[in-house]
Amino acid sequence: MSTRKVEAIVRFSALEGVEDALKEADINGLTVSPVRGFGEYRNFFRDDWTHRFARIEIFTTRAGEIADLIVEAAHTGAAGDGLVAIEPVDRVVRIRDRKIIENGEG
Repeated sequence: MSTRKVEAIVRFSALEGVEDALKEADINGLTVSPVRGFGEYRNFFRDDWTHRFARIEIFTTRAGEIADLIVEAAHTGAAGDGLVAIEPVDRVVRIRDRKIIENGEG
């Protein structure tokens, strides 16, 4: 198994449920950032049409499982639910000890 990056954009209202699902799945770490954007769902009440979302980033060897957990926790069936992408990762280096993390979460 190789390390992958799972990146998800979800509604802020879904963030707590997604975090709970990931904690239950024993995820070692994640990064959450506030972002703005639009896709199918546009906020026509703003001049720039954007809406607030949360971006979640996770480096893992369990990418498919984690993506499924995020989709399940964030799904409402309405436009604007968000998306999940899985990307290959060439190398991960933990800065603290300069350790190259090969196949797995560090």
